[in-house]
Amino acid sequence: PETAEIVAPKRQEDAVLFERAGQTQPRIIQKRKAIDAAKARLEFADKDYWPDLNIGAGYALRQNAPDGRARSDFAEFRLSVNLPIYAGQKQAKAVDQRNRELLKEHFALEDELLRLQADITEALAGYQHARERVELFHNDILPQAKQTVQSLLSGYRTGQTDLNTLLRAETATFDYEIQYWAALAQGQ
Repeated sequence: PETAEIVAPKRQEDAVLFERAGQTQPRIIQKRKAIDAAKARLEFADKDYWPDLNIGAGYALRQNAPDGRARSDFAEFRLSVNLPIYAGQKQAKAVDQRNRELLKEHFALEDELLRLQADITEALAGYQHARERVELFHNDILPQAKQTVQSLLSGYRTGQTDLNTLLRAETATFDYEIQYWAALAQGQ
C-alpha cells in the first residue's frame, strides 16, 4: 500500500516490563514453584530431627471355631517411637542436601531472571532501532530518492539522462521502500 497506519505503542519503562514479565513468564513461574518445592523438602528434612511417635488401636472380631467352640475377640493397642539417635550422621546430611537443593533453585531463578532481562533489553533495542530506521526512511531517504527519480525522469524526457541511470535510481527507490516496510514490520 501507499500508506499504512503506523501504530507505535508507547514504550514502557524497563523496570515495568521486567516486573510484568517476572510475574507472567512461564519459565519464571516454574522456577518459583521449584523453589517452593525445595522449601517443602527442606521443612520435611528438618522434621526428621524430631522423634516419630505412632499410636494405634485395633479390634478383631473372631468367628466361632468349625466345631462350635467360641473364640475370644482381640483388642490391640500399639505405641512405637523412632528416635533420631544418629542425627549428626543421617538427618544433618539430609538437611544439608536439601539446603543445597534450595540454593540451586534460587540460583536457577536468578539466572532465568537475568536471561529474561537480557531478552527484554534485546527486544527493546531492536524495537528502538526499527523505529529509528522507519523515521529515517520516511523522513529522509525515501523523499530524496523519489526526488532523484523525478529529476532523472525530467532529464530523460529532455535527453540529458540515459535510461540506464533512470532505471538504477528507480530500482534503488524500490529497494529503499522494501527496507522501509521491513523496518516498519519489525517495529510493529
